[in-house]
Amino acid sequence: MKKKYLALFVLAVVSVASYAQKASVEKSTYGIQTGFLGVWVHREVKLSNEIALRAELGMDLGLWGGSFYPKSGYLLAPVIRLEPRWYYNLDKRVSKI
Repeated sequence: MKKKYLALFVLAVVSVASYAQKASVEKSTYGIQTGFLGVWVHREVKLSNEIALRAELGMDLGLWGGSFYPKSGYLLAPVIRLEPRWYYNLDKRVSKI
């Protein structure tokens, strides 16, 4: 009987703790993205509770050739991107959980 009450108590604590979320942007995130014609590394840094700054560095690939060009070839071009991000409705999203 005590095990049942203990399990019920632990379940209640876990369920309450899972709803205790704060509506805010992550402090810092990073990652790697790959696509058909490139690879990019990005990092996102928190500026405020709703605004983050994302920096991205990568390489894009360009291909050409076919019946219009006498030769085919490729081009690797570096990409540097810096963009602000605004995460709106964070409170509303958290309240729906």
